[in-house]
Amino acid sequence: MARFVRLVKLTREGMMNVKELPERLAKGRQYLESLGGKILDVYAVSGPYDLVAILEAPDEQVVMKHGLFVAQTGYVEIVTMPATRIEDFMKTVAEVPRP
Repeated sequence: MARFVRLVKLTREGMMNVKELPERLAKGRQYLESLGGKILDVYAVSGPYDLVAILEAPDEQVVMKHGLFVAQTGYVEIVTMPATRIEDFMKTVAEVPRP
């Protein structure tokens, strides 16, 4: 399965209702699992984003559906990026010829 990194920023409304975060995270996790994906880990971070999630999903469409599901509340803004394991990236690098 493909992996993705999702950056999450709580909106003003999201911060005002931050006590609902555990319930919302559980609903998001459940929905992603119903689509065949999985939340591997979530971290609270300092800086321009509030949370970083590592997702695993069969394809980009599943991640897009999940992103729409969590963003439609208006409590979060998200940025999602495909992620490649460093081992796989290094194999790709080894296959690229020098100019």
